[in-house]
Amino acid sequence: QQISDTLKPTGDQKSAFDTLKLTSDKAAANVEDSCPAQAPQNVTARFDAIDTRLKAMKSAIDLIAPKLKDFYATLTDDQKAQFNLMTAPRAPAQTRG
Repeated sequence: QQISDTLKPTGDQKSAFDTLKLTSDKAAANVEDSCPAQAPQNVTARFDAIDTRLKAMKSAIDLIAPKLKDFYATLTDDQKAQFNLMTAPRAPAQTRG
């Protein structure tokens, strides 16, 4: 939403942005699915879980990178400058108990 609000994509930009967003959502779901339901009970199972998670993250990067490049190529120089200054949204602060 932050990207859309800041850059206000139009035409081809909107199409490329929608493709990027769908791909990103799919990749995020795949990474989330790679997480075990329960913490592994031994060290080898933990390493297997880490390996699975890292492979899912690498796959997500491989899926998203070309769509991001396609979207970025549609931006004007001013939009690219704005995009380059954007930061990830902050997660809500967690309280310590």
